[in-house]
Amino acid sequence: MADLLVLHQIEQPLPEMRQQAEVLARACAQTYQAMAGLRSFDGLNQYWVEINRLENEGDRIYRKTVARLFSGEYKAMDVLKWKDLADQLEAAIDKCEDVANTLESIVLKHA
Repeated sequence: MADLLVLHQIEQPLPEMRQQAEVLARACAQTYQAMAGLRSFDGLNQYWVEINRLENEGDRIYRKTVARLFSGEYKAMDVLKWKDLADQLEAAIDKCEDVANTLESIVLKHA
């Protein structure tokens, strides 16, 4: 993500992008904790539920961000730059959900 900020010369991301980054950080923390408990298969349900909730929160923030970008408030080139960053943040949050779904499948398969 940081490379996109530099590449697009974004000095100050939108507040919604900061929110997306915070959701991503929380989803990553939940994923890390879930992976640590994978050996025992115990208590993993709470992690994939929370990661899915965070992904839904990330989706809401993403939609709000895109709506703001296309509101006419910004120059076209800025919209392209910021949307690229928002898309990458959204994709990263989605990957955390993919991991959570895989964990759920593993646990259910070995239950």
